[in-house]
Amino acid sequence: MTPTQHHYEAWCERDGRSWSVDIPELRIHTYGHTLVDAEEMARDAIAGVLDVPAGSVTVSLHVEEVEDQLAEARAARSARAQAAAREKEALAKAVAALRAAGASQRDAALLLGVSHLPDLGRRFGHRRLTARGPATATTDTGPGPRPHPSGSGRGREWTTWRVLTARVSTT
Repeated sequence: MTPTQHHYEAWCERDGRSWSVDIPELRIHTYGHTLVDAEEMARDAIAGVLDVPAGSVTVSLHVEEVEDQLAEARAARSARAQAAAREKEALAKAVAALRAAGASQRDAALLLGVSHLPDLGRRFGHRRLTARGPATATTDTGPGPRPHPSGSGRGREWTTWRVLTARVSTT
């Protein structure tokens, strides 16, 4: 049986050289020299008031003056994690479709802008590739700028990127 967890919100404010901490729900006030100290002091104070082990208490610290920026950073971090999961799924589908169409791993990596070829093999059960050296980003523009192959006249050079040199290893 797991012990009951107690979670409380604590509001912090800088007070000279230390942090003043209020836990309004329990009418507790404490302080700490750093936010780490403040969290520990708040957890110990809550545990003392509730007469429970300090390990069963969790505290979320809030700094009122910067709470909007902290919330925005947390939301951005969450969005990044969700986007990474969507990217991984989309890459898997694209690699499967490219392989079904007869593209090699190297071709799939080039089209998808992926520089880690060994990962494609492990993730999708194809031949294992091992990198010979560091990834290279070299351009091949020839004697001068060439128009974009789509003929769109976008004014950009058409650049061929060598993503990663790899060799097939047998295992």
